[in-house]
Amino acid sequence: MTSVVEPQKKAPTGQTEGKFAEAIEGVVTLPLAEVKEKRYGETERGQVNKATFVRVDYAGDLEEAINRQIDFEMNLGYVFLAMGAYFDRDTVALPGISKFFRCMSEREFGDGEKFAAFQNMRGGRVQLMALPMPDSDYNAEKGDALYAFELALALQKLNMDKLKACHSLADKSDDFQAQDFLEDELSAQAKVVKELGDYVCELKRVGKGHGVFHFDERIDEGGLTAAA
Repeated sequence: MTSVVEPQKKAPTGQTEGKFAEAIEGVVTLPLAEVKEKRYGETERGQVNKATFVRVDYAGDLEEAINRQIDFEMNLGYVFLAMGAYFDRDTVALPGISKFFRCMSEREFGDGEKFAAFQNMRGGRVQLMALPMPDSDYNAEKGDALYAFELALALQKLNMDKLKACHSLADKSDDFQAQDFLEDELSAQAKVVKELGDYVCELKRVGKGHGVFHFDERIDEGGLTAAA
């Protein structure tokens, strides 16, 4: 005689409410409470939660800091774009320095996009702010090339401080993935600061005259790498 196994009856809806129970082909499954806690993207009624599906142990203060970092990277890109345009003027005509700062601008915009991608990967929400208008003229007495590179160096040192502040927040919340991401950024940033510092030293040495022309030629030939 063939035995027939009857499927289990589904429990009434009222009995399963609040237990995150689900009946599938007669088998009642009760996922662990820990699993329920990590289903950030779905409510108990199966409705989509607009916040995120993927957020796991991502601190709110770090999310805010990453948004500020995105904003700062975009600001740097805007400033360096203005510098590139300045040195391309017919009254300035330093094409190598212009190309250098335009490449630096692209690099900073790219870094901003990289931080935005990280924010989304971790389940944060990217919130962009308005960019202030950068300066379009530089210090004639000191020499516009030296002034621009000193400003670039100061901005990149400030950027390093901001990256370190983000890393401190990641360390505080034991966010190892964020620490790893930020350490890579800090390593690259240290190289940029060192290189810009060297160029400031060179420009101080050559002064405002013919030496700037040779410095510009060297940049135009690809002798500088900070913008690569």
